Amino acid sequence: MLLVVSIGSLATPASATICEFVGSTATDLFQPTYPFGSIRIPPGEAQLPAGKPLSDWVDQRVSVSCAIPSQFMLTAMLQGPHDIATVDVDGQSYSAVSTIGGSVGIVVRFTFADGYQLPIKLGSASGGPLLPVSFAIGTSAYDISFRLVGMGNPLSIQEGRLDINPIADGLTFVLPGAHDNSAGGSSDLTFGGEPQGEVVYQVNACTSSPTPSSVDVGSFSLADAPEVGSAWPNEQQFGLSLTCPPSVNVYAVFTDASNPGNLTDSLTLTDADVPSGIALKLVQDGELEPIKFGPESVAPNALGRFKLMNSGSGGSMTAQFRSRLYRTEAVMNDGAIQAVALFTLGYD
Repeated sequence: MLLVVSIGSLATPASATICEFVGSTATDLFQPTYPFGSIRIPPGEAQLPAGKPLSDWVDQRVSVSCAIPSQFMLTAMLQGPHDIATVDVDGQSYSAVSTIGGSVGIVVRFTFADGYQLPIKLGSASGGPLLPVSFAIGTSAYDISFRLVGMGNPLSIQEGRLDINPIADGLTFVLPGAHDNSAGGSSDLTFGGEPQGEVVYQVNACTSSPTPSSVDVGSFSLADAPEVGSAWPNEQQFGLSLTCPPSVNVYAVFTDASNPGNLTDSLTLTDADVPSGIALKLVQDGELEPIKFGPESVAPNALGRFKLMNSGSGGSMTAQFRSRLYRTEAVMNDGAIQAVALFTLGYD
């Protein structure tokens, strides 16, 4: 799928440097990713209603600097045979473009500097003009936001793990003729957003009960600090309650919410006054070594994936964990800590 939004000039002089991207490695190209992570469809919900949000909005801000005042017609063009559905999301009408098997689609929203939000809605299957947009001399910033929603397809979503292809499902926006190409390159400004992530639907999946939104790890005294590399003895236990069908192997990946690329066994600490010389780690009951973190994924070879349990005869069960504070340096300072971890479950 390639959705091209072309912003055509209404009045611009020829052979002039009109506009360019600010903060990008190229003045004519801005191509960020839209990380959706792992989106799980609950068991029994294989038919996704039209407009049902499957993710939060993911925003990317683009800044454009213009040398002359210009007005452009924001125009949408859809290239390639793709299903289009008109859906209602948060009380606004959007055109959803299918991305995964006709069941999942992407909707797009522009937010301008004055706060005005434009839901992208195609006038036809091939697109069409949306509205004129004015650019003043100087730098203008706006957000382009993507969201995954249901398409309302009567067919059930395919069972398993489905990747959002960052190339085939990329959405591209263009300012035609807005860039000086006298030194080579494109005469257009191109914004190419690439959604990345996975959608997972498994019939034989567990459902989780509400997990603790926070776990108080307690207070620790520097005077009672252990040796470097050791942990304070006062651990805090917490559980993950599941209801599972019989004979299912359950796997988990824990992700550092503050640093999703963290592959260590220490959570990123956040607070206004983070102490030095300590590390917060999580340990599964029955295991000696702390859990290593990894990006959100249910892939069998996902980094950080570990076996949580086998459901046996099925029913309700709880996986137990402990938070553990380690001393990492000889010199420590006092302070307060916060850390956020996400978990993703997979099955076979």
